[in-house]
Amino acid sequence: MSVDASRAFLPVLRRLDGELAIPLPGRLGVLRELESDLEELTGSFVAQGHDLDKARRMAQEALVPDGTALGELRRIHSSAYARLSQRFGGSRLRVIERTALVVATTGVMVIQAMALMGADLSYDPSPSMWPILWLSGSLFAAIVATAFSLWIKKEHANVRAGARAILGLSALLLITAAMGVTVDLYLLAQSIEALESGWAGLVLDWLIRDGTLLALSMLASMAGGLAWFVFTHWLFALSAARAEALGLAPDHERKGATS
Repeated sequence: MSVDASRAFLPVLRRLDGELAIPLPGRLGVLRELESDLEELTGSFVAQGHDLDKARRMAQEALVPDGTALGELRRIHSSAYARLSQRFGGSRLRVIERTALVVATTGVMVIQAMALMGADLSYDPSPSMWPILWLSGSLFAAIVATAFSLWIKKEHANVRAGARAILGLSALLLITAAMGVTVDLYLLAQSIEALESGWAGLVLDWLIRDGTLLALSMLASMAGGLAWFVFTHWLFALSAARAEALGLAPDHERKGATS
């Protein structure tokens, strides 16, 4: 890790990046403002007749926050969720958070099942529809939990893992649907082989069942893919901004965005 000669305060900024435990967007804003103020104050000291190295030391002594100031910055820049957690107790709020997520996910799955069964009382869904519904509910839970961490709690450490889980569930949805269609097609072929006539109705039922199965799985997978793209793009933008602010090499960007 090299220090840009034109940015003499990078070591200080990198140290504060590890010590300043506030959400990354706010942290970057503080570091950028601090660097600008340090450069400006250094120029002022040089104009007063001090040599450059001494001017930089004096600027750091005047502006770089100590432990008390860092604590105040944490308080000012903490997320609304963090302040709420401190007020009501972190453990109690986490229980409420998880309960709300479970209730919302269960509600989505129930609504999906009711819509599926209520569309036509004579509709006989594929057996593979139920794991598709379960996976869709799990995907919804992963998207909500990741969005909550990123934009409400403003905790970026787990967002990349959440994005990977979303992408994995989206792929698993498509794989499960493909397997379900294959099994249903095999069973249909067996049924047609056992009949001498009347197989057209079986084919029509299969088309309806598996068409619905594929449509639901593709819709949920596309929603998951879009969510994955949004989350990873957001993290990439944050990591690029952090690398620029701290003068880091590109291979440090991904690691920094989740810290």
